[in-house]
Amino acid sequence: MKGSIVKRGNTYSVVIYAYNTKGEYKQQWLGGFRTKREAEKYLKDYNHKLHRDDVFINHVKLSKYLVNWLDTYAVRKGLADNTINGYKVNVYNHIIPSIGDYYLDDINASILDKLFEDLTEKGLSGTSQRYVYRVLHKAFETGVKRREMPFNFCDMIEPPKCSKIE
Repeated sequence: MKGSIVKRGNTYSVVIYAYNTKGEYKQQWLGGFRTKREAEKYLKDYNHKLHRDDVFINHVKLSKYLVNWLDTYAVRKGLADNTINGYKVNVYNHIIPSIGDYYLDDINASILDKLFEDLTEKGLSGTSQRYVYRVLHKAFETGVKRREMPFNFCDMIEPPKCSKIE
């Protein structure tokens, strides 16, 4: 998180630079600090809370986040149609039905383990489960870059093993 202090008339303002939910780099101005020291303390505390994961910027359901991610990420990256279709199959057929009702700030290792247990029960191969993992990891990676989540939740679990060809 980047930030700076700006004097405006008789007061000071804190300017925070961050990505919004559309992935655009924006400034957020917070003004009214009587002294520069007050503004510096606020900026320091804000950054400290953010790095301790006390601030969770994006309180939305996983299903809504993934649909938004598909729309913005696929369009922005100019991915091939087959790639986009593969992402959609994994998101709509596998991830959302299993854990889509959870909020992003409730995601933990046991919820992700539940997803892969459900996929195993449905008979999905290890290779297909690995592809689901990669799609979810990429979506969370994008969220970390945009400061919508504190870290990549997929890093809390081991990726599924690929099926062996016999």
